[in-house]
Amino acid sequence: MSWVTEGGSLSECLHRAFYLYANERYLGVRVSPGKYDFHGTWVDCEHFRWTTYADALQVVSKVACGLRNRLSLPPRASFGICSENRPEWLFADFAGTFNNQVVVGLHGAWPAADMNLTIRDIGLSAIVVTASLAQHIRSALDIEPCPSLRSIIIIGEETTISWPDQIVVVSWSELVDNSAHGHECSSHTGFGIIQVGQAELDPVVESKEPEDWTEPHTLIYSSGTTNSPKGVIVTKKRWKVDAQAGGVAVVDPRQVCSYMALAHGADRGIVWQATFCGGSIGFADAHGPFESLLEDIRSIRPRFFLGLSHFWNRVHAEFEHELSVRLRPLCLYLLRPHVADLRTLAETNAAAVSCPNFHLLERQAMRLREGAEVRAWLIQRTQQAMGDQSLVKAVTGGAHTSPEVHEQLNDGYKRETAAKKNRRSSLSCVI
Repeated sequence: MSWVTEGGSLSECLHRAFYLYANERYLGVRVSPGKYDFHGTWVDCEHFRWTTYADALQVVSKVACGLRNRLSLPPRASFGICSENRPEWLFADFAGTFNNQVVVGLHGAWPAADMNLTIRDIGLSAIVVTASLAQHIRSALDIEPCPSLRSIIIIGEETTISWPDQIVVVSWSELVDNSAHGHECSSHTGFGIIQVGQAELDPVVESKEPEDWTEPHTLIYSSGTTNSPKGVIVTKKRWKVDAQAGGVAVVDPRQVCSYMALAHGADRGIVWQATFCGGSIGFADAHGPFESLLEDIRSIRPRFFLGLSHFWNRVHAEFEHELSVRLRPLCLYLLRPHVADLRTLAETNAAAVSCPNFHLLERQAMRLREGAEVRAWLIQRTQQAMGDQSLVKAVTGGAHTSPEVHEQLNDGYKRETAAKKNRRSSLSCVI
């Protein structure tokens, strides 16, 4: 992806990606039966439906037009996105980049007070929010006035929420409907309008003004474990560097899964990496049962997967009991010399289970020569949970991953973990 480094602004690089990979598979979502999918096609059975880069560009372009012409958001204005993982999150994010606007992810799990503080701290002009989270945003506005907020864009079904008088509320469909604001274009970059689909189009578009790489591209907020939310300013230069420095480009095919909230810098950075290298991004639903999330992942069949530590710990927990049963004979073999006064196997077994450091004993048993068969079984079960042999690069981040899971990932995938990346810089493990 040297063209990303050598290219112009973020907007130009993003536009070039859409141009280069126009007919490639891009975004995938699970579509339930009895609904219309992204293309307006009636769905008779549940399946994953994929769009192309060209499909996505058309929507991103219309959103960019709507933000600038319908809502009058100027360049360098800031707006937030509060939504579950879905294509509209990326459409709004990329539209902000085309318009040279600052896009801020708002985590739907934040308390109302933290949400209010973030909106006021940045001075957000607009918020894109799904209908399921709209009431949460409305409750946050009641805590303290947010005079900068002028527009709310609601994704999904209409709501009956009463908003403050100074706020204009529009639906997502109204925002992307060109006829609603009398302006049509194929792509907005913030530096001019580019007609897409012409064979003679140069994929790199010259900016009307040079981009200031020290300007903020986004602010990533995290409430952490204490106090109020803390924001990290990420400049355009840093975002561009980090968005091409990940591991997505080294796998083939470049297929990734997005399940974490895109308000996190980690998953948002992954989808940008995938976009720059022409990858496919499947959205998995993390709000239902854990098995449903795993089923989505198996349907997407990612080659690269970034999971927080609690995800991998949960995967491990799915077959932890069976693992303990398989390791029990080896644990007894290690433990028997230390409980020689116990005369029966049952007593030895009870002593093993009650040992406060029994998990350390299991780890030691796994390292025995006789434990090779158990290790092979564990690798197979992990790969089956993630879609058999499709996953080749697994990454873990966030809070500390348990040593057992860390060893399990290293055995199964022999790949870098974010625990190692944390030694480089705090931002590298986020983006």
